[in-house]
Amino acid sequence: MPPFRFTFTTAQFENIVPWLMLNRQGLDVLVHPLTDNSYDDHSRYAVWLGAPVALKLNPRSRSYHAGQYASPR
Repeated sequence: MPPFRFTFTTAQFENIVPWLMLNRQGLDVLVHPLTDNSYDDHSRYAVWLGAPVALKLNPRSRSYHAGQYASPR
């Protein structure tokens, strides 16, 4: 399943997540933080809007690759 991703700031959370909840049009959306531990971000701290999708997570690979995510503006 091809992903679409975007980032937003903590201050934008309260506006974006409720909008996604109401306007996702059947899409399953994973919302998670960007900390220094990508494994926990995608599992322990993740919130699904819609049906959870099985992720291929590697507990040994806990860091993000440099430049993997653009900084939110």
